[in-house]
Amino acid sequence: MKGRQVGIWKNYYDNKALYSKLIFENESNSFKVVYFHKNGQLNFKILYKNQKPYSILASFDKDGNERSMGSLEEGTGTYLIYEENKVVETYYYENGDLIKIKKNK
Repeated sequence: MKGRQVGIWKNYYDNKALYSKLIFENESNSFKVVYFHKNGQLNFKILYKNQKPYSILASFDKDGNERSMGSLEEGTGTYLIYEENKVVETYYYENGDLIKIKKNK
């Protein structure tokens, strides 16, 4: 298909540190998003297909330690949101569609 985005798009925190990179590698409906902590450490990587979350590729705390990322695979499963190394929300997906958000106490 012609006219699809190819390349890298970057977003930044207010302090000018890199917040995210959207990576469009070819003219397909798939792309990766890489998020960073404010200190520059990798936060997580996620693969999207057809504009929907498809698979979590990696997740790290602000010190660079690997952490649980949830079970999202092929568009179905959970995706964990962290604050200060604590899971604060769990997103539930089915076939790439968000079906529920659970706030953790």
